[in-house]
Parts: sequence; C-alpha cells; structure tokens
Amino acid sequence: MNFKAGILSYVLSISMVISAMLSMLVLFVYYSRTEYLKYSRGIRIAQNLEDAIEISIASPKSFEYAVRQTHDLYGKGDSISIVRNKWGLMDHFVVSSYRDDLIRNRSYLIAFCPEKEARSAIYLQDEGRSLSLAGDTKIIGDAYLPKSGLQSAYVGRVGYKNKDLIEGLSLSSDSDFPEVNLKSVFRSLDFDYSGMVKDFVDTLVSFYASPLVYEDYDLVISESIQGQVILKSQSKVVITVDAELENVLVFAPVIELDSGFTGQGQFFAEDSLLVGENVVLKYPSVLAVYNEHKPALIYMKKGSEVSGWLFIDGSDVGLRRRVIYIADGAVVEGMIYCNGLTELYGDVVGNVTTRRFLVNAPSAVYENYLFNASVDAT
Repeated sequence: MNFKAGILSYVLSISMVISAMLSMLVLFVYYSRTEYLKYSRGIRIAQNLEDAIEISIASPKSFEYAVRQTHDLYGKGDSISIVRNKWGLMDHFVVSSYRDDLIRNRSYLIAFCPEKEARSAIYLQDEGRSLSLAGDTKIIGDAYLPKSGLQSAYVGRVGYKNKDLIEGLSLSSDSDFPEVNLKSVFRSLDFDYSGMVKDFVDTLVSFYASPLVYEDYDLVISESIQGQVILKSQSKVVITVDAELENVLVFAPVIELDSGFTGQGQFFAEDSLLVGENVVLKYPSVLAVYNEHKPALIYMKKGSEVSGWLFIDGSDVGLRRRVIYIADGAVVEGMIYCNGLTELYGDVVGNVTTRRFLVNAPSAVYENYLFNASVDAT
C-alpha cells in the first residue's frame, strides 16, 4: 500500500498534540489534587483554630500570662498555640493553628465574667438606709438592696409615677462593698515599654506585634489608631471628633472625649473622665478613674452611649468626692461600678453597683434616691 510522503509528518504532529494534551491532563490532575489537599488542610486548620478559641474561652484563667502553650490536637500533627496577655482590664489572646507550612492566627479580647450580684440590676451597699424612687424611675430585674428595702418618695413636688417599685426580686445586700482590683491595673500601666515612639502619625498596629507607646505632656488626638497602642499624658488627653480609635489604651490624669466622637478603647484617668454629647463608645470599652483620696469624676453628657464598663474606685476616705454622673438621655450598656456616689438620670442596660445614689435637685440634695432613671438587667 502506498502512502503520500506528507502523511508521516501529519501523524507525528497529531501524536505530539495528543502527547501534549495528555501531559496537560496529568498536570491538571496533579495540581488539582495538590490544591484539594491544600484546601482540605486549610479547612482542617480553620476548624482546629475554632477549637483552640473554644478552649481559651472555656477556661481563660488556666493560661498563664505571656506563656505560649502548644498542643498537638488529636495526635495527628495538628498543632495549636495559645498565648494570653493582659490588655487593660481585659485579656488579649493570640491563637495559632498550623500544620506543615500552613498557619492561621486569630487575635481577640476576653472580658471578665461578673459575679452573680453584678448580673442583677442594682447592687446598693447596705448602710441602713432604704432606696427611694421618684418620678418615672424603673428597676427591671433583681436588685440587691439594703434590708430596709425600697420606698416611693418625692423629689421636689414629683412623686413616684409607676405601679411597681421593682420588676424583679428584692434581695439583701451586705454592709461590705464588693472590691475590684483597679489599683493593680493602674500600677500595671506605669510601664516603660521599649516600643516608645516620638513621631506620631496615623498608626495601625497589629495585635500580633509588640505594643507601641506614645507619651507627651498634653495630647490632642485626631488620628486613626488601632491595635496595641498606648497613649499616655502627664496632664490631659483630648480625643477629637475626627479621631478613629479601636482597642487602644489611653492613660492620663484628665481625659476628654469631644462631642460626636465614635470609637472603642479603654480610658484610664486619675482625676476626671469627661464624655461629650453624642459620643458613642462601642463594645468593649472601659471608662475608669482611680485615686486614693482626691476627687474623681466620670461625667457622661446627654446623648452619649457607652457599651462596656464604667469604674470609679479609691480608698474609703473621700467617698463623697467620687462621682459617676449619667445625664438624662445618656445610655450605658454594661456595668457601672462606683465606690462613691452614682448620680443617674439616664438609662442603664445592665448593672449598677454603687455605695450610694445621689439626686441633685434645685430644691435639695437627696442621697439614696433615683429620679427619672432606668436600670434594666433583663
């Protein structure tokens, strides 16, 4: 049988094309399998990361500070590491999950779990005086109160307007006031970090890096600052409406949050902490003032909202000079702890733990009174 001379080259060309296609198919199968295995390992590492987070949340106090704990999950080379550090009043966890050359990280804050008394609407120290309610005051939830209990009363000519004094159980408080260890937190902020910075610009710092500290005599903050950044002043810090803060620590004798500011952070003052109108502090935020004997003040103006914690603490000396003031129209979602006087005219969704309540009316000053205030623990 005779063939034309060009058919051999034609057959060779087809063979080369088929060979190339087969090679591409083999490579496709190889890389598909490689990507599938990588994807499967990624899914497994992500699940291990979630398991590690659940472990840290279930028992955060079982992890020592600044000590990396490593675990081999399931004995199959699936490794996780968990590191717990202190960040203000919260614990900062960095969790890693890794296998071979793949690794995933997660960073998050964990706040403390309050005792059962702090999950009530009110805890008022028993000093032998009842709590008097006037105006449109509402207590929703259980309350730990002096043994003399609740009573309706008048502020000026305004009496109590609601049917029930409390929508919940009235329980007995103690003559001893619950303690918090705020003093140690303030001492821990008196540090000398190697990450001190001099030139301040818009700064974004990952929680996987070491903290940066910026300190000056007076600070006016209008920058965007996120992550492990500590702002310190020997005099006053002013946070302007243009500032964008997230997870930062602020430490100064006096701290002012300008009207309209929105952000999140932990603010520690030694004298006063002033929250302007329509300020919004997102969860988890902390406002805390501590000193032993001098006057101390947290002042929230109308329209301001705080999601988190308010603390005032000090020695028993000068109790009447420590005040938390919540204006009409201001809202706290979380917990108030006041080793002093709480002057509440706004709304609290959560708990108020205080030595005494105060109402400052044009006609007189009333101790252990609530007037047109609302505390809802449900």
